[in-house]
Amino acid sequence: MAAADFLTSLQAAVAVLGGAGEAVVVAGAEDLAILAVNAAADELLGDAAPEGHTLDWLFPDTARGELRASVDALLRHGGRSMGLTTRPRWEPAGGMSVPVRLDLVRREEVPLVLAFVRDSPEERALRPSVSAPSPLDGLPDRTALLAELDAEVRRAFRHGRSLALVNVRLRSSGRPANDQRTAVHSAARRLREAVRAEETLGRSGDDSFAWILHEADAKGARAAAERARRAALGDGTGGVGVAVGVAALTRGDSATDLLRRAELDTIVDPGPGRRGARGASGLAAEAERLLRAGLDGDARAVADILRTCFEERGHAGAYDEVIQPALRRLSRASGPEPARPAEEHRAIALLEWGLARRPRVYAPPDSAVLAVLPLGVDARRVTTPAAADAAATAGWTPVILEVPPASDVTRPVSDLGAAAVALMLGDDADLLETAHVIEDLAETIPGIMIVAMGPPGGILRRWTPPPPARALSTAGALVQALGGPSRRGATSAAGG
Repeated sequence: MAAADFLTSLQAAVAVLGGAGEAVVVAGAEDLAILAVNAAADELLGDAAPEGHTLDWLFPDTARGELRASVDALLRHGGRSMGLTTRPRWEPAGGMSVPVRLDLVRREEVPLVLAFVRDSPEERALRPSVSAPSPLDGLPDRTALLAELDAEVRRAFRHGRSLALVNVRLRSSGRPANDQRTAVHSAARRLREAVRAEETLGRSGDDSFAWILHEADAKGARAAAERARRAALGDGTGGVGVAVGVAALTRGDSATDLLRRAELDTIVDPGPGRRGARGASGLAAEAERLLRAGLDGDARAVADILRTCFEERGHAGAYDEVIQPALRRLSRASGPEPARPAEEHRAIALLEWGLARRPRVYAPPDSAVLAVLPLGVDARRVTTPAAADAAATAGWTPVILEVPPASDVTRPVSDLGAAAVALMLGDDADLLETAHVIEDLAETIPGIMIVAMGPPGGILRRWTPPPPARALSTAGALVQALGGPSRRGATSAAGG
């Protein structure tokens, strides 16, 4: 009989087998090549066509060579049947194992193996579904990741090699919880596939991943970060957002330092293709550059960026558009001050140092006096210099009064002949003291203008509002409140 006729007759014969809820697969006993399947097996396999595959392909969980050895034993000893338990291809990874019976038969003198799988579409529908394993399974958690990173940091210092870290944060919103989880898992799977086998990918957070790059500097890490972004985004239809950040090893770094710098860099990620470049307005990119220079301990870069910002935007604009946003992002990443790591304290100190050397704004000699009162440590850092520059820009003479806590401020304000007072708030602890100062000033010096100023998006939102003071949050708002920029008219502004 011709080969084509033999296959046709074989397929017709196997089509009627397996009526009692069994999937039947016929393979040649010599090479185990699959020749025919019945309707139940064909439905269970779905799009995975069996043509061109062997019986081993059907049972991926079976140990290599086990089926070949079983069939050889049947041929050698003249056996008729043999049983085994394994997971067929149509079960998901980690799914249920089912009983399989191998029968040795001959048709037209050709030895064949019939695999009767005790499975059917109906039985499989009744079984509890087994979800596919999460791509997050098996990844080192944050503790294990830090231990691995610590070993790599020590090795890099010992052998004088470079080391870098890429942090990837995945976000999915605007969808049901299950869809969000699916989108994040799909992105995580693509990210994991993009990492080489010899490199380490671990979990730095619930939906954040850290990728350790051996022998890589900052430039190489940036390129790897963009590859990671593209891998996680896929074709862009998954509805998942990706932010990346990098950190390169510098002298004195610990594993924790390296990871925290990469996480902070992730927070200020401007998006694909905008690293190190100016955006449409340049504001986000300038704030990012200032923040990164501070975290890297680059005092010269901090000074250069501040000088450029003052020259291009003016003093009020530089504070409101670049300096304060950078400080706010740093505060959001760091959390409460006692928990700030050393490099973030250093970044704030460099920002203060740069502001102390800023180009000054000089008020006209006949301008009215504005008393600037810092009421907290944080207020002295950025908000007080911003208020002094804003007052001078508006045509007032700013005088910063350093007074001890809970002391009487009305006398020095009165002695100065100040027509207005700007109270600088740093944190929540300053609210109560500020309220008492406002009350004392309003009662003691009738008609004096009082404003309270804090960092943008800060504590002033929780003060609703503190009359008779005006609550301001930006240097630009202070300039407007003082009636400037103007060389004259300060007295009328104060009287209003």
